[in-house]
Amino acid sequence: MREKRIPELDGFRVLAVFIVSLFHIWQQSWLKPELFGVNLEFLARAGYVLVDATILLSGFLLYLPWVGAERVPESAGRFYRKRAARILPSYLFVTFFMLFADALPRALYQQAWRPAMWKDILTHLTLTFPFFQDTYHYTPLGGASWTIAIEAHFYLFFPFLARMARKRPGWVLGAMTGLAAYFRIWCLWSQESYQMTLNQMANFLDVYALGMGCAMIWPHLAALREKLSQRRFGWRLLQQGVATAALAAGLAGVTLLMKEQAR
Repeated sequence: MREKRIPELDGFRVLAVFIVSLFHIWQQSWLKPELFGVNLEFLARAGYVLVDATILLSGFLLYLPWVGAERVPESAGRFYRKRAARILPSYLFVTFFMLFADALPRALYQQAWRPAMWKDILTHLTLTFPFFQDTYHYTPLGGASWTIAIEAHFYLFFPFLARMARKRPGWVLGAMTGLAAYFRIWCLWSQESYQMTLNQMANFLDVYALGMGCAMIWPHLAALREKLSQRRFGWRLLQQGVATAALAAGLAGVTLLMKEQAR
């Protein structure tokens, strides 16, 4: 819904994608980025942290049109068509570009440790490649596409989750958080290798739930902002001060987290 669009989040998404891309460039090049003499290598080393930020943002934006709506914003069929039109063209372009520009010319599928070409292509076309170790870890079609698969898996459930969340938000968000926690505990106690469990949708359900929860809070914050903007200058100045302090605290927290992860 256009009236609920938040333009500032476009900039946030661009910044997050840039830092994640910097991480992947660093993986291949070991470059040590600097800006005006300041060492920013920690941003590259821990850039993967911003993947969670983009997933949280996805949950927020997906559920925002449902908040306060008098009726269901759109049918499941329309939702699926819109999501397919949004992600599939660029995803398929990258997948086939990697196939015809890299994998086939360099005969990468002839390497014994690679997946069979038919299996790799089929699982990528069906977005099921993260479910198999060979097509996820050893594919020549672009390992970073797993985030698209995670999003697609969540899209399948979202129309039904959103309908339930309209009636029982606490139960739905709590169940999503509980399932993510159970999945992680199961991974830690029963798995010898975590390679196939880290980047699965179940591991991000609580991140999606947090995004949906933020969407529920947002209209109240927006209404408060509108109310304060109509008051005297002192109230508006207080509003700007609190918002600036919250932004600074958030940036400081993320910076400390990324520095810790980089170590």
